[in-house]
Amino acid sequence: MVQVVVSLLLMTSIDGSVREFHRADLQKELLSVANVFASTIQAPAGEPRLPESMVAPAAGEGPRLTLVAADGRVLQDNQSPATEMDNHADRPEIIDALESGAGRSIRFSQTVGADLVYAAIAIPRPAGDTVILRVSQPLSRVTATERRITTAIGIALTAAVLVTLLTLIFLSRSISSRTRRAALAARRFSSGDFTGRLQEDGPIEFSGLARSLNGMAEKLDASISTLQVQTSEMLAILQSMSNAVIALDREHRIIRLNNASLQMFDLADIDLRGRLLEEVIREPALQKAADTALKSGIRYSAEIPFSRSTRIAELIAEPMADGQGETIGTVVVLEEVTRLRRLEQIRTDFAANVSHELRTPITSISGYAEILQETDDPELIRKCGDVIVRNTSRLSAIIEDLLALARIEDPQRRSMLELESVQIGSVFDSVIHSTKEAAQAQKVTITCHVDGEPTVRGTRPLLEQAISNLLSNAIKYGGGDAPIEIRCSTTDDGMVRIEVEDFGAGIANEHLDRIFERFYRVDRSRSRELGGTGLGLAIVKHITSVLGGNIQAKSQLGVGTIFIITLPAG
Repeated sequence: MVQVVVSLLLMTSIDGSVREFHRADLQKELLSVANVFASTIQAPAGEPRLPESMVAPAAGEGPRLTLVAADGRVLQDNQSPATEMDNHADRPEIIDALESGAGRSIRFSQTVGADLVYAAIAIPRPAGDTVILRVSQPLSRVTATERRITTAIGIALTAAVLVTLLTLIFLSRSISSRTRRAALAARRFSSGDFTGRLQEDGPIEFSGLARSLNGMAEKLDASISTLQVQTSEMLAILQSMSNAVIALDREHRIIRLNNASLQMFDLADIDLRGRLLEEVIREPALQKAADTALKSGIRYSAEIPFSRSTRIAELIAEPMADGQGETIGTVVVLEEVTRLRRLEQIRTDFAANVSHELRTPITSISGYAEILQETDDPELIRKCGDVIVRNTSRLSAIIEDLLALARIEDPQRRSMLELESVQIGSVFDSVIHSTKEAAQAQKVTITCHVDGEPTVRGTRPLLEQAISNLLSNAIKYGGGDAPIEIRCSTTDDGMVRIEVEDFGAGIANEHLDRIFERFYRVDRSRSRELGGTGLGLAIVKHITSVLGGNIQAKSQLGVGTIFIITLPAG
């Protein structure tokens, strides 16, 4: 479009220039003709006259000649009667000729009724007056020539414009096609698709651009591949960590957290990035730690309790810096130590309980041994000996139970257990036989009920020890003359249910959750009096756990207590 407009403007300019040049040249030519004819005018005396040859009938084919007096009267015209012509004193070419000796104009002629080109010269006469010879030519003759020239120029310009347009269209399509391919390749590269490459052909500019884009694609592909590998490795390390890791920005918005964090704070597996820490995790101690590390610029460590549970975690909060060393946020690492602290407390309590339980018989043995050193009384010596033997037996029982617990809890020993199918009926017979004397001493009747021939997957010694401990406790604490029942049946879900029930004084509800703890006694004085070590039920619980089962206790004061063991069937 621009080329067409420029061509039209150029054509208009050239057309005007050609017209102006051609008409000026024609006027000069007419002046030359007038000068030639001026010398032929018959004017030695009398009125000037045009040559006869110029006024002949054939003269109409040549230029028009008009002889005008100084006052504007038309003296003679070779194509029109002078008497019918107006006074020419106001004609521009006449006025210019009188003033400067020559005049020119292009105007409409009233006489001829057409546009004419005029050239006039003043001819001084010997008598002292002046006449004007005017030569004119129809403008139509000039315009025809101009039209031909203009047409030729227009055709040439049109051809040039067409050639230019075709060339531009070809170049434009070529450039557009190459540019489009380059743009598509750049979009592919920006979206991470580096499979295709541009052809490095064509003009040097496009081949250079293609080489640059291909080189950029190769570098980006290599860089992105490296970053993907590094990111995958980092995420794999982060997600495989057992510690909770939370990365925060300066406004405490979550940048990233790992699976351990989701599990620690019971969060759903959703995208939490960009959300505020206090909005997602409502733990004031955690927020305080992150804020302190960010403001102080140094590592902050603490042990924090969870506000909504009894869990405890060790926390390390450290400022996070970018490549330029500027602090951009905080990294918080948490390790749950609830079980560790609980084990430490259990260990402390166990050490205290063991010390207390061992101290009592040892003190008795030591005291009565000193008495033996100072007396000769046979009766006192026998009494002291009985106390020493009884406390020695109690001390031995405590040590044996501790060793039994250690063996059961030892992972290596547990992995070496050879489980087999054990018939519960035969285990009941063996346990009842081993506790027969103790039951007779307490005047306790033991009844046994076994539905069918149930078997469990386990080891006979562990099963005998567990049931024997329960039966011994029932004999000791059930009360004299109170019967004891042991039962075994198979449940609908394929488990074997073993019950040991006494009808003694029972256990208060507040003690039921703790009776399986080591050295826990409902009535300490009575337990020691009866020779209990405080470890029997703990051993039973560990045995059932090792064999893949569980134990529970139900009791009612004044009615009795029942212990229920559930084990997988063998």
